[in-house]
Amino acid sequence: MMRCLEDGRLLWDNNPAENAIRPITLGRKNYLFCGNHEAAANMSVICSLLATCKAHHDVNPRDYLNDTIA
Repeated sequence: MMRCLEDGRLLWDNNPAENAIRPITLGRKNYLFCGNHEAAANMSVICSLLATCKAHHDVNPRDYLNDTIA
């Protein structure tokens, strides 16, 4: 708490972090319908990459995937 009082840029809660991982958490229910375990694992990797791009506002997800996969 003292760090938040000393540095006004720090947040009191972790809502941004929770909001960033919420789509992945909700997606877990949908991974059951991917067809098989390997497809679900691949989908979770891609969702994780997209969430990371979204967390870093200067990264375009489409460009990132084109650069890393293609």
